[in-house]
Amino acid sequence: MDSKSPRNASRDEAAEAEPRVPVARRTFLVNSALLAGAGLLSRPAAGQAQPSKAPTLASHPNLHLVAAHVLPTESLGANETRKAIDRFIAWADAFQPVAELDHPYLSTDEISYGPADPRPLWTAQLEALDLEADQRFDANFTTLKAEHQADIVRRTIDRTTRNMSRLPRPEYAPHIAIAIMAWYFRSSDANDLCYSARIGRHECRGMAGVDRKPRTLDRRSDRDPAKSDQVEDAR
Repeated sequence: MDSKSPRNASRDEAAEAEPRVPVARRTFLVNSALLAGAGLLSRPAAGQAQPSKAPTLASHPNLHLVAAHVLPTESLGANETRKAIDRFIAWADAFQPVAELDHPYLSTDEISYGPADPRPLWTAQLEALDLEADQRFDANFTTLKAEHQADIVRRTIDRTTRNMSRLPRPEYAPHIAIAIMAWYFRSSDANDLCYSARIGRHECRGMAGVDRKPRTLDRRSDRDPAKSDQVEDAR
């Protein structure tokens, strides 16, 4: 009679059926898991090229090119155009996703929230300009002639504004080109440029000087950097 019980026999059979992992391989797997957890396996060796990071909205080279095609650059000039783009980037970086919105307390007590961070979508759209440029002209968007860049931007705007009757708030813009326009043309700078006067529509000006006509807009800053500083100091 076999001295092993049926339970012990089944355990022995299972142990024999299970493939044995050599000690050296087992040690390698354990050490690899520890190294992966510490992030050492993914680090490039000394002298090895670092993986390139995807450009952000602020660093993407296509952002300035798109802005140049949708902003009134002839009226602004190069200096003020760069400032406008920098202010747009600062606004986008400071945007708070899904922020609680103001709501009318008398008509509803429901709290509404704003949109998610639009920058990932806008950055992807800047990348898409390169893809379209490659498909149509076998080149990057940055290397295209100005008229070809303008054609791509115009076609993109036409596609995304077919059912749009007015510019949305910039954070709700369906495309980066529309976002730049929506942000700029709502700004005090755009209002000043329209009336050629330092009105400061969205600025808190106080009561001093309300009886005087706003100063004429000085556009010499793009031609003379020294006068640009004087204009900024006089604001």
